[in-house]
Amino acid sequence: MRYPGPTFRDWALVFVNLVFLVMCVLLIRREPMVAIGCIVFFGACLVMWCVNIGRKLRFARLRPLSVEIVGGVPLRPSRVRTALLGGSVLVVGLGVLPLGLARSTMVTACAVLMMAVGALLLGGVLLRKLPVGFLQFDEVGLTVGERIGNFTIGWDNILGAWPAEFHDNAALFLSVRNLDGLTVSPPEAKQKVIVRLRRNEAWVGAHVMVLTGSYGIDLPLLAAAIGRYVTEPNSRAGLSVPRLPAAP
Repeated sequence: MRYPGPTFRDWALVFVNLVFLVMCVLLIRREPMVAIGCIVFFGACLVMWCVNIGRKLRFARLRPLSVEIVGGVPLRPSRVRTALLGGSVLVVGLGVLPLGLARSTMVTACAVLMMAVGALLLGGVLLRKLPVGFLQFDEVGLTVGERIGNFTIGWDNILGAWPAEFHDNAALFLSVRNLDGLTVSPPEAKQKVIVRLRRNEAWVGAHVMVLTGSYGIDLPLLAAAIGRYVTEPNSRAGLSVPRLPAAP
């Protein structure tokens, strides 16, 4: 399956933000306070959409023939990426705050909210409370770690796995054939996990959604690996092969 590249909307958003950014630069001599806040905001938006386009172009070029994953090793979200996200949101909030204080209570409220969210993300990383969760590939299935409990989906219990976009974030969606067939740890959390997965299905159309950007994994590669283990049972044995220990 070829991953779709950037859409017309992606390029249009880059163009619009670039136009606004240039207008703000031209405004800086006449109204510096307003201009600086707008430059920070539209500059951040421009960077975000450019990164998004670069990611989609990279994904569209990937043609994985065969993908293997190291089994028995938890893949965890990147603390560095979470910290960068929190720091970016905090900086944008600080940059927009003077504009809000000068012009609009609503803009001020949005700036304070961004600062609070950025500070919470950074605080969560520093206190090792964020990010949470993990993915682990084993011969028996795929384990998804969440705050309420870890659950393992047997490879034959995966009804479907497909890559998609969720609010301009690369996302892998998984559909489970039989929720009662999940192995949950701790066992007493099984009912909560099932309720959570059913709620996910109602909200996003799939029982499990993994935002792969936080893991630093290219979505087409992860989707190809899971698809291989689901459709080729003989390939699962490689997930139980012992790996060499890391060098001291």
